[in-house]
Amino acid sequence: MTAYLLPLIGFFVGPIYPTLCSSILSKQKLTNQRAMSVLILIFSALDGTLGSLVIGKSFQHFGGLIAFSTFMIPLGILLVLVLPYAFLLRKTYQEGVQHDSN
Repeated sequence: MTAYLLPLIGFFVGPIYPTLCSSILSKQKLTNQRAMSVLILIFSALDGTLGSLVIGKSFQHFGGLIAFSTFMIPLGILLVLVLPYAFLLRKTYQEGVQHDSN
């Protein structure tokens, strides 16, 4: 059962990363977007590598259930941090639309 949940989680979490990157890049000045893209790329590669290493070592040493639980902790933290960010973006967008209409 757990083996089927992991890809399903990826299906729902996958769209979060491009959305965050897009919103971060759109807030940058045009001259800073290239540097920010490089930083996003570097940290993305580090995150993917270190995340795979941690999950692999957890499966090796603790078994599947604990490894899966270990994976769920950062997902919960991501959810807690992304929801206020989404509300902040929505509020900023609505304020921008109101200023444009005046």
